[in-house]
Amino acid sequence: MEKIKDRLTEKEDLKSLFIELLPDNRVSTVMVVSYVLTDKDSFPVFMDLVARIAMDQKTVPDNLLLHFEGIPAKDIPFTSELPVKDSEKALRFIVSHGGITENNSVPLRKAAYLRACQKELTAENFQALDHSSGYKRFVAYEDAMEKVAAGKQAKQFYTIVETEQGIRVFNDGLSGTRKFRDYLQSTADNFYSGSLQDVESLNIYRIETVSRRMLELSNGNQTSMPQAAMEILANYKRPSLSTCILQGKTSTGLLRLTHWNSPPETGIS
Repeated sequence: MEKIKDRLTEKEDLKSLFIELLPDNRVSTVMVVSYVLTDKDSFPVFMDLVARIAMDQKTVPDNLLLHFEGIPAKDIPFTSELPVKDSEKALRFIVSHGGITENNSVPLRKAAYLRACQKELTAENFQALDHSSGYKRFVAYEDAMEKVAAGKQAKQFYTIVETEQGIRVFNDGLSGTRKFRDYLQSTADNFYSGSLQDVESLNIYRIETVSRRMLELSNGNQTSMPQAAMEILANYKRPSLSTCILQGKTSTGLLRLTHWNSPPETGIS
């Protein structure tokens, strides 16, 4: 900080540099802005922008978002107008300016998860994700999807909702979690409407499988499952299955929790 203050007094052209770094240490995105000592907004804006772009893709990669402040413009080997082509040059820059630390890096997945939850991209919220079961499920989903994209098998957990009207499948990705939450809210809001007049129970299952068909179903909006998927679910309907059964219409119009079984350690493939 003292060095930065000294440079400011010398009227040196200082910059803030933001980098998106891929797992193989290649640079994906670069942003360079004028350095202002009191600027607390530019890096969150960069994180939000990169997270929004990543959320529009099929998967959110395990990238790192880095920030470096008070860097002389002459020391930056690339600009935002000309994305870096030589990753070794970028890595040399990163190492020469303190490397990658907890203080200057944020996982892209954390930024994307907070954005999906409509929470501010603050240090406190990033730290809280280390203890978030929802975030851990999201990371496990993204890791599995990377394996699937590479043509490998990968076990994934799915949430399956069963009512008298059929079955829906939800994955642990950002969109799957949102669809599951919206479905439960819609069911609660319309439980006494004509569209749900034949619904008396709602069973929620958590299963783990490598089934590609389950993955395809979780990415759609189907209300019924083909025979193969029904057989997979049938194999899980045992006492050790992680099951939440909500059934019976109460006087308040809410579903009643009747029992919850602990999740199994392993699932079938």
